[in-house]
Parts: sequence; structure tokens; C-alpha cells
Amino acid sequence: MSGATSEFVQKLMTLIAKTGTGQVHSDALAKLINGFVRSIDVEKKAEKKAKKEANKEAKKNGKKNMKEKSDMDKPLNAYMLYCIKKRPSIVEVPENKGKPPKEITSILAREWRKERDQKSQFVEMLQQEADEASLKYKQAKEKANETKEKDPSTPVKEEKGEKAPKAPNAPKKKKAEKAPKKAKKSETGVALDFSEQ
Repeated sequence: MSGATSEFVQKLMTLIAKTGTGQVHSDALAKLINGFVRSIDVEKKAEKKAKKEANKEAKKNGKKNMKEKSDMDKPLNAYMLYCIKKRPSIVEVPENKGKPPKEITSILAREWRKERDQKSQFVEMLQQEADEASLKYKQAKEKANETKEKDPSTPVKEEKGEKAPKAPNAPKKKKAEKAPKKAKKSETGVALDFSEQ
């Protein structure tokens, strides 16, 4: 039991012992419960604060959080490069000024399809640029994986095995029936019974 819980139980037992009958006045019980709930809230806030401080310390010490993104961003494809380079010129056209970004993107997509189908030099240049960036990305990723394998301190992610192919006439799995809902337990884990005996 936590400190607040054991203190609550002790106060409750004292309160019951004072009455002698096993019955407790509702106002006294309400005050006791409210104090207990407040103390639990204070404990939870303190735990949260301690956790935040620990995360800040870990970041300061250079330890990476497991949820952080990879250092390498995926390279842009030819279409994205096209949009980045052509958007300013399309937005500057008087008939397109003031149009929402969604419509500008639609115009860019139409223009991209036209130029791609015509196999323009500009699109081919962008495709080459995207292919080179993709190749560099793959090489850098392989190099990073090699260094992770050599460094014993970094955790290695295990690959999942392949699943066996399903038989074409195999029956579908039935959904498991849900178990009936259980009664909720109190936060303290202490059952209180004030019934007359």
C-alpha cells in the first residue's frame, strides 16, 4: 500500500473505533475520503513531475528516447520535387492568386501529368535527381544498420518471420466472445463495509 492509502485506512479504522457501533457519520466520512483523494492527486502530480525531470535529464545526457524519429529523412520523389519548384510560378499567375492550397495542388497535379506524359526534359531531370537521392538514402541507411549491428549497446530489432500461406478453403476465425464486464475496483483497493451487524 502507498503511504496515502495506509494513512487513509488507519484514519478510517480510528474513526470507526471512536463511534464504537461500526457506523460512521457521513460528514466525517466525506471529509476523510476527500482528503484521501486530494493526497492521491498530489502523489500523481509528483510522479508526473519526476518523470518529466527524468526525461529532461536523459535528453541532456545524450540518451535518445525510443520514440524519436530517425536522423535520416526519406528523399523526395520526382513529383514532390516538381511541386516544390513549380508552385511559386503557378501561384504568381493572376488567375490563381487567392485560390486555396488544395486547388493549387490540383493544378500542380494536372501540370505534372501533362509534362510526365510528354516526357519533358525537366521531368526527366527531376526523376534523375530523385533516383540519386534515393540511392544515397539507401546507402546511408545500410551503413547505419551495419554500425548498429557492430555496436553491442544498441538494441537490435528482430525481424518477423514470414507467415505460412493460408489454404484457399480454410474457414475464417470466429471472433472471441467478450467476457462480461467486471465490477470496478476502488482506487484504494480497500473494500469498505459500513452495514449494521
